[in-house]
Amino acid sequence: MINWSRFLSQVRAELENASYLEVRTPTLVPCGAVEPHLLALSTTAKIGSRRVTLELPTSPELSLKKFLAEGLENIFEIKSSFRDDEFGVNHRIEFTMLEFYKKNVTLEEFALQVVELISTLFENRASTQTHAHGQHPSLKGAISSHAFVQSESSPQMPTRTKECKPEVVFDSVADLFKSGTSFELNPEFFCNSEATNAINATPRDYALPAVSSDGKQYLKNVCTKLQLDYNQDDSIDDLFHRIWISKIEPNFDPKCIYLIKDYPPSQGALAKLNSEGWSDRFEIYFGGFEVANAYNELFDPVQLKERFRKNQEERRLQGRPLSGIDEEFFEKSSGDLEPCCGIAIGLERLFCAINGFEDLSYFPLATWEKKLRQDE
Repeated sequence: MINWSRFLSQVRAELENASYLEVRTPTLVPCGAVEPHLLALSTTAKIGSRRVTLELPTSPELSLKKFLAEGLENIFEIKSSFRDDEFGVNHRIEFTMLEFYKKNVTLEEFALQVVELISTLFENRASTQTHAHGQHPSLKGAISSHAFVQSESSPQMPTRTKECKPEVVFDSVADLFKSGTSFELNPEFFCNSEATNAINATPRDYALPAVSSDGKQYLKNVCTKLQLDYNQDDSIDDLFHRIWISKIEPNFDPKCIYLIKDYPPSQGALAKLNSEGWSDRFEIYFGGFEVANAYNELFDPVQLKERFRKNQEERRLQGRPLSGIDEEFFEKSSGDLEPCCGIAIGLERLFCAINGFEDLSYFPLATWEKKLRQDE
């Protein structure tokens, strides 16, 4: 764990050198999860004569945004976060989240700063050749310059040796979707799932209309043509993720850093929409991991409340527990706040990506969790 400790210290130092202020947020909160697919762990506490339900945060997002609303500008936190129903080699119930926020910056400018941080961490990575399981196959060399590559016809990158410098690939969800499936993707698909127009053309000769009247049926037909199974009650985002995980993600070269922008509006969480109708956010993939998720932050209180209402309705439809409500967050978001961008980074994943690990096995499971997973 020495290398992990050094890594955390370096992350903290880089952000402090960039004039970010480290803050501390609560671990028991009224609302622990924003997005409907996330489940927060909860507990009860006795306060006076009342017993209240509190949640462990899936990220410190809401609490950090309260600091922004109070006037702080560039802030960060490294915090344990918790997610229920997380299972897999790259998932943990408890993990370490880095979140940082910067005001008065565009998403494009913010993206370059994030890439610079990751590149610096890669260049200066601690001596990670050995660990509990023996010799570590670390990447060799360091990034001396960035190769900014725009994907053209395919997201698949050429095979590289360990000595090659990681390239930074900037691309969009729609372009990667078209490259990986031969189908178009339009933000209007995700705005109306009740219409009835179906698509019957083949991938190579299908011409996209300006606005699809039934995006959900469209993606079902895409799944059928790509021979992907789906459930009739899948949401439009379920269908999208089936295609994305099967046809797009496998093409990513783990030795490249992918910065992917313009996500479907239904996956906006608390990000603004851009002028084209996409969610104004990006995700970063590196080393076979999805390591980061960044937003052009939404602070309009009316829109925020509507997003929360829709998320609660989606939870009801999925039969999932409703999340708590953080009224203080809405109250503090009602002011005239400056433009702001923020990012959440899974630090265990980033550490493993930088040091060449293929999964999170560097971080051993607790004995009780290992036993439960073996019983599954």
